[in-house]
Amino acid sequence: MVLLGFKGAQAQDLVVNAFIPPGALIEKEQLWNVIISNPASSVRSCQISLTILNKANGNKMLSALTNKIVVPGGTRQIQVAEVMPVIYNALNPDVHLGGHGLLPVGLYQACYELVGDKGVSYGSTCVDVQVEVLAPPQLIFPENKSELKELQPSFSWIPPAPITLVRNCTYTYKIVKVSSNQTAADAISNNVPVYTATRLSNTSLTYPASAPALEKKQLYAWQIVAQSSGTDIKSDAWSFTVADKDAPKAPGDGIAYTKLAKKNEQVSYSVVSQTLRFSWYNESLDSLFQINVLDVTSGNHMPVSMNEKSIPAFAPGFNLVDMDLPHAGKFIASHMYQLSLTDKQGQEWTMLFEYKGKKK
Repeated sequence: MVLLGFKGAQAQDLVVNAFIPPGALIEKEQLWNVIISNPASSVRSCQISLTILNKANGNKMLSALTNKIVVPGGTRQIQVAEVMPVIYNALNPDVHLGGHGLLPVGLYQACYELVGDKGVSYGSTCVDVQVEVLAPPQLIFPENKSELKELQPSFSWIPPAPITLVRNCTYTYKIVKVSSNQTAADAISNNVPVYTATRLSNTSLTYPASAPALEKKQLYAWQIVAQSSGTDIKSDAWSFTVADKDAPKAPGDGIAYTKLAKKNEQVSYSVVSQTLRFSWYNESLDSLFQINVLDVTSGNHMPVSMNEKSIPAFAPGFNLVDMDLPHAGKFIASHMYQLSLTDKQGQEWTMLFEYKGKKK
């Protein structure tokens, strides 16, 4: 709760309590959840003028002027319908007046003023408003506490959510060595980075050959920091080690198959150039299941239209599936996808994969 006291030349002041919910400022209507107290017995009429500033740089983001409202003596909650129509003026291209995501993440100052007839001010005050995402970046691969055989592994993550609050988002990747008796979070906070990459626009990174070589048997921690509108949004810190010897391969023709995960299991991840390979154990006698693929790169979960001929029939028991992605649907290089398989009872298995594009 934010207490706004309006003081002016009148003998008795109007007092306004504004309830701006913490977290994501999604819609314009959230700005007008107010209670006004009029200690006088006489009725007042006024408009509420609002200006929102970005505290990081002082830039004006938004101005607004409400309809004239009537304030009798006493205390009453103002309904959103009473302030309508409101005239809004977006003063920055990052402000979205239509739809969801009014302001991007950041710290703002909301300055309210009660304006009476002939522009007489009954008083004004300013309050801080912190706009935050509902979820920070989510790390995907390598899985936490995993053991890798690659010395140049691929790292992937999902953007903060909702993505509409994160304008022109870029990412910083950091990897550090983890000492004994340290957690991954402690190491990220205190240790000198082995390698850092900044201003990344994609949600994936392959560890470059030009960076310091990763050491076998060494425990590493990594983290992603999303940057938007001068605000840092940090992911959790995950750890991994590089195996001393080559890891055993999954059953099949010598090529690894990614296991589909049930609900509440750790979701598996794969990097795919052309052929998506996954394994799955069919506990039923059914052979037909529904396969859905979503593009989750931007956080919007856009469905991918699949060629029906590319969807296999499954046999009871253990299945190794090879899916030629260029012929299965329209996949975009460097995009992240989620594949889900659903049976007649609604049970679902999923995996995530990044499509690198067909090799030429």
